[in-house]
Amino acid sequence: MCGIIGYTGSDSAQSKIIEGLRRLEYRGYDSAGIALVEEAKKPLLIAKRAGKLANLEEASMKESRASPLMRRDLELWRESG
Repeated sequence: MCGIIGYTGSDSAQSKIIEGLRRLEYRGYDSAGIALVEEAKKPLLIAKRAGKLANLEEASMKESRASPLMRRDLELWRESG
């Protein structure tokens, strides 16, 4: 299972995306990641962290070069059984 949050617009994407992931967190997950387009035709900027959303949030705040162009975030669950 996974949950996907997307945002495109002129406001700061980072706070909107983190809040969207926080709303999904009650379901419990093993990891989360962020991929964003900073400039057209440039490689995606990607951050991934295992564990709680706070791990990803901390890392993304430290390394934030985010523009409000586009962010696509994923909530990932490991398959069990």
